[in-house]
Amino acid sequence: VLVNRPVSLYEQHKAISWGAAGIIGLLLVLIGSLLFLLRRKNSAERALRESEARYRIVADNTYDWEYWADPQGRFLYVSPSCKRISGYSAEEYMKRADLWRDIILPEDQPKWDAHSCAATHQQQADEIEFRIQRADGEVRWIWAAGRHRLDATGKPSRMAGIVQDITERKRAEEEIHQLTRDLEK
Repeated sequence: VLVNRPVSLYEQHKAISWGAAGIIGLLLVLIGSLLFLLRRKNSAERALRESEARYRIVADNTYDWEYWADPQGRFLYVSPSCKRISGYSAEEYMKRADLWRDIILPEDQPKWDAHSCAATHQQQADEIEFRIQRADGEVRWIWAAGRHRLDATGKPSRMAGIVQDITERKRAEEEIHQLTRDLEK
């Protein structure tokens, strides 16, 4: 039997040692969890960037004009094909939201206004045909369809739309009508 044996540092502070080891273990688990979550976040961000890049390639190179607008009618995105259809660049539309309405022929503006008013109160896609005057003065027939996207509260958060130049189709339809009228004479 040892008498007056010196007490080790561990024996003197056993509770503190185990407490410190437990805290260090807990911190290691937390650090591991944070590293795991950081890796998942980085992976999700990389996947989102890749998805956005694929979308941009499609949207920026599509033949049709695509756009997104906020509830006030300001454009959030305008595809570059708007230049081919209207003669105005995407940047011009982004700077001036009213440019779109300004190029609609005056006789078609009431039709557009009725369409816009009705479209804000519904979620399904709504289509319209009307005429615009391009930047070079040429009049073109347009087909447009848009749909409101709703936020978490159910209110419209943005409009997603597509615009096509249907001038050639309208000319062909007019030729068919003219030929039909000529045949009926």
